[in-house]
Amino acid sequence: MRYSFIFIAILLLSPSSLFCQNIFGDSSRPKHVIVGLGSSFSEWATGEVSAMLSEGTWVGPCVPNYGYCGPRASVEFSTSPQGSLLIAPKISYEANFIILGGRIGLADYTNFRTHEICFVPEVGLTYFGMLDLYVGYSIPLTYAKLEKLQSLKLTVTLNWDTTTRLF
Repeated sequence: MRYSFIFIAILLLSPSSLFCQNIFGDSSRPKHVIVGLGSSFSEWATGEVSAMLSEGTWVGPCVPNYGYCGPRASVEFSTSPQGSLLIAPKISYEANFIILGGRIGLADYTNFRTHEICFVPEVGLTYFGMLDLYVGYSIPLTYAKLEKLQSLKLTVTLNWDTTTRLF
């Protein structure tokens, strides 16, 4: 099962520059690293730290022609109501256009005894990629189930383009 997770991860991340080149035209744009801090809400809240490699030229988290796209790697973490630590390394591909955004990804939710790998499509609103508000659904790909892991979730992410000067 672990090899299929790696294969799907490579499949998700490989078309990123080709996808951006086809949608936004110029592949010679500088790459930007976008750092994100967020939280997901379902039955309980989880924190999220992420990094995204994107193309762009505009102030704010990369808005070439009013949109950006690229692969994102992140980690969700939380303690369950029973007190056990939950961690979910995630890989995803995200694309935004003015106020609409979407993300597809894979997450490996684990409590270090059980792994639940999920396909996670998310769609929602964004403010030029600086603030995201997405609704997503975790679709399990494995038979193992973690206790009380909800499928529907709301995610809020604040993104910061590391190449943008603040002052």
